[in-house]
Parts: sequence; C-alpha cells; structure tokens
Amino acid sequence: MVKTCTGCHKELAATTDNFCIRPLGKFGFAAKCKKCNAEYAKKYQQENKIRLAERDKKYYQENKIKLLKYQRKYVQENKIKLLKYQRKYVQENKIKLDENRKKYVQENKIKLLKYQRKYRQENKIKLDENRKKYVQENKIKLLKYQRKYVQENKIKLDENRKKYYQENKIKIAKHNKKYKEKNKIKIAKYYKKYFQEIKENLNGQYLKILLEKQGFSKEQMTPEIIELKLILIKTKRL
Repeated sequence: MVKTCTGCHKELAATTDNFCIRPLGKFGFAAKCKKCNAEYAKKYQQENKIRLAERDKKYYQENKIKLLKYQRKYVQENKIKLLKYQRKYVQENKIKLDENRKKYVQENKIKLLKYQRKYRQENKIKLDENRKKYVQENKIKLLKYQRKYVQENKIKLDENRKKYYQENKIKIAKHNKKYKEKNKIKIAKYYKKYFQEIKENLNGQYLKILLEKQGFSKEQMTPEIIELKLILIKTKRL
C-alpha cells in the first residue's frame, strides 16, 4: 500500500516508519511524512519561539501543582529506566556536557557564588551533619584516596602551596597572629605535651633541638655529636 506525501510529494509505503498515525487521514495516517512533519515543526518553533515560550510559561504557572505531581509519579514509576537513559546519555555526550558545564560556570560565576553562599548559610547544620556522617562512614576510603592523590600530585601541590603563600603572605601572617592570641593556652599545652613526649623518647629530633639551642649549626650536628649528647643526658639522669 503506497501513500503520497503532501509535503515532498514522494510516494512512500503507508507504514508507521514513514507516516504518523492519524485515524481520520487516508489509510489512517497523516497527510505529510514524518520527515516533512519534523521539518515543519522545527521551522514553526523557530518562527514562533517567543510566543511558544510565553504559552508554555503560562501553562506551567497555571498547572504547576498538577505537573509536579505527574513528574514525581513518573519518576517513581520509571526510576531504573531513567537512570539507564541518563548514564547512557552522559557516556555518549561526555565532551559536549563538560564543555557546556564549563561555559555555563564561566558565564554565571557571580550568580553561582551567591547561590552557593546563600545555600550554605541556610543549610549550615544539615551540611555539617551530612559531612560528618560521610567522613565517619568512609574514613578508610578517604584516607587511601588522600594519600594516593598527594603522592601523585606532590609537585603540583607544593607549587600551589608556595604560590598561595607568596600571594597571601600578609593575610596568612594576620590569621596566624590572631589564632595564636586566641589559642595561647591551647598551643602552650600542646607544645608542653609534645616536648615532654620527645624528651621521654630521647629521639634524634629532640636532641637536634637541644643542640640548636646551644648554638650548633646543622653541619655540626654529626651522628657522633648527637650520640655524645644522648650519653650526657642519660648520665645526668642517673
């Protein structure tokens, strides 16, 4: 069974591959073939972009609750199907999506920063709880990832650290000064405990600190000198 398209005037097989179903049409199909219909729809949308956008916006505003209910219901009923489609689409369009994301971020930097700040302020407690929960549940995994990342990016991280320090010297100095003043007792307790532990263990680091205080340079701190210092300390203890 053959049907002539009223758009391109081609004779095509009267099947769903070539024509859309229309019960009142000839042979139960639309007058134009699928290709012509698609071209007409595209042209119509381009010519009536603003009018169609206003119509859709108006319809959405008038049927907001109804549409949201339908959307939620559809998502719940088609979760697996939608996830599969999403994954497939992301894999097939990775480069395009990355480019679009970067472009959007560049064009909306200030807007995104404002939104992020506002969201953090309004959801501070919730975000902190989620962060703590995630860290607790993924401690080992996070530590492994952190170590691996630091090892693989050591040079890059050192360069970034140095660059940041050079660019923010005054800011860092002010912050450190403020922190020291605010946490005097805490810092003193920490160092007292730290030096006590070192002293008890009598490790090389502690001996080097003692020698440094006595005026020894790094070059003068030979293994023999460190060993001699250790013997002297142990003798005094006896």
